[in-house]
Amino acid sequence: MTDSNSLDLTRFQELLDVHGPELVRWPEPLQGAARALLAASPGAREAQRQALELAALLDAAPEILPSAALLSRIAALPARQPRGWAAWWPFGNPVAPLMGWAAAAAFGLVVGSGSIPLLDPSAEADLAASDADAEDGAGLESDSAATEAPRQAAAEGEAASDEDWNDLELALGIGWDWEEEP
Repeated sequence: MTDSNSLDLTRFQELLDVHGPELVRWPEPLQGAARALLAASPGAREAQRQALELAALLDAAPEILPSAALLSRIAALPARQPRGWAAWWPFGNPVAPLMGWAAAAAFGLVVGSGSIPLLDPSAEADLAASDADAEDGAGLESDSAATEAPRQAAAEGEAASDEDWNDLELALGIGWDWEEEP
């Protein structure tokens, strides 16, 4: 189509499909070009005749009303489809995985920090040293006794840690007396 006032047969058939066979329903700028093409082209007249027959068949088709069961199934579709966050969240209740993640994070922090006082023998030595420092600050002991107390606590802690198993020994299943075995 080179001119806005002229139509070719292919464009005319596309416009028939879009606007129908009745030229009064077409946009006004295209009506004059369509009438000119119909007057000049037998192919355009045949295409319009076929479109008129199709429109008549569609108009003659009986109107079929949907059944009550079909209407109720269609009405129930939105109720079955999840809405909001449930449409994209595959785990159901969002609180359950969040609580699991929080518990795992808390457990990881406790274990990863390595500051569990029950499993740390050096914590007892530090506690004894801090107690001795507190007593020294209060003036209850002499200077020599104040320096002797942390040394004794450290010596006791080393003796206790020699008998305690470390994590590697526990993992390997060997005890503190593993050197004595042949």
